[in-house]
Amino acid sequence: MFKIIEVIVIEIFNLLPDSPFRTMIDGVVYEVDFLPTLNWFLPFDICSQLTLAWLECILAYYLFAMVKKIVMDYLIGQIFSKISILKTMK
Repeated sequence: MFKIIEVIVIEIFNLLPDSPFRTMIDGVVYEVDFLPTLNWFLPFDICSQLTLAWLECILAYYLFAMVKKIVMDYLIGQIFSKISILKTMK
């Protein structure tokens, strides 16, 4: 079954046209390695670490908000159940 799906996907992929930019990319000769130079201006390692730290903070905030909502809903439910019990006793 997977082999049939694989063959169908490959045939559909073969129907797509080639990249128009391939000839331009193949024609460019890189005489210098530009990534270290680019990394000097924009430090990707520091940017990735800051992005991961930001995502961890956002995750911690959403987790705190979810736990807070669950706890508050439980506590408010307990308070209203105690109030309703007191009203029925009168």
